[in-house]
Amino acid sequence: MGMKIGVIGAGSTYTPELVEGLLRRQEAIGLDELTLMDIDDEKLGVVGGLARRMVERAGAPFTVRLTTERLDAIRDAAFVLTQMRVGRLAARRKDELIPRQQGFIGQETTGPGGFAKALRTIPVILQVAHEMEEHAPGAIMINFTNPAGLVTEAVLTHSDVNAIGLCNGPLGTRKAIVAALGARDHDVSMRYFGLNHLSFAADIALQGRDVTDRVIEALARDADATDAAVLRALRMVPSNYLQYYYRTAEKLEEQRREERSRAEQVMEIEEQLLALYRDPDLTEKPAILEKRGGGLVQHGRDGPHGLDRQQHGRRPHCQHTQSRRHRRPTARVRRRGGRRHRRARGHAAHAGTIALTCARPRAAGEGVRATDRPGGRDRRP
Repeated sequence: MGMKIGVIGAGSTYTPELVEGLLRRQEAIGLDELTLMDIDDEKLGVVGGLARRMVERAGAPFTVRLTTERLDAIRDAAFVLTQMRVGRLAARRKDELIPRQQGFIGQETTGPGGFAKALRTIPVILQVAHEMEEHAPGAIMINFTNPAGLVTEAVLTHSDVNAIGLCNGPLGTRKAIVAALGARDHDVSMRYFGLNHLSFAADIALQGRDVTDRVIEALARDADATDAAVLRALRMVPSNYLQYYYRTAEKLEEQRREERSRAEQVMEIEEQLLALYRDPDLTEKPAILEKRGGGLVQHGRDGPHGLDRQQHGRRPHCQHTQSRRHRRPTARVRRRGGRRHRRARGHAAHAGTIALTCARPRAAGEGVRATDRPGGRDRRP
């Protein structure tokens, strides 16, 4: 049997971007079957229809199957991609609005909203993992589902599935650094470490020469006073999501003044996208998809990528959790897998923030263990 990729949550409007990437790399990947699965049959039909037209336009290098049965996508797959949203955008809206009513940041991956999303999602992702153990042994899970760090950690801790978590955040950080240097991407290297949405780029080099201070000053010149001070104090480039930690009061006030939450904006964009996808003459990803946010790894060669992988042993920035933790190392991804780069050293000044966030995956996992199948393996030390 040829290579099969199953996609769970394929009714997502991001799916055409995934299909585009697979088509660009078909010769290297050798894909024979792409099975798209979603519980929303109507939405799957719309998104899947566009996916089929894209593949047909490219000369049908692989078959596209649509299904509402999860096992159909998982069975005999080499890779299972998870991009689900349990509760859909209506639940995201609650994740954003309910915390604000209590005076907290309302966001889908950080704070109370992100934790609520994890508690909804982890039981489902563990069901997927256990079905993979039985029906696709040896398959790799590639997780796009947010909050990616908590979800990926749950799979690695409470199942035997080999899982990799992906997020476009490191790509955005890298692009900003490359632009600040006015350099070519392949000439720039850096250490990228931390947890998903709590991560930092450090030890930045241009053709092997350290240019960290140059990057910090270039970014600081284009930032406001607060962000410039943070950059200079850290001497690292933080993930954009760290603004919710460093500028909490300001972000709360911004959210209070918003006329619409981000979830409500995304709902409108998604309706526009689905209307476009219904056009039988559309055979490519529409440009408006860029407004949806997110993105997929689009490298066509060996190269560095930020991955959520489990790290074993004692790590300075997570040592207070007294357990194995996953983090976001930089890895050089090859066709056969990824080789981890040497990690950047954590900074003692940020140990408290990082240790607190390291505790969130364990708390989320413990909160849903009762929903896991009896006898399921717990890989905690």
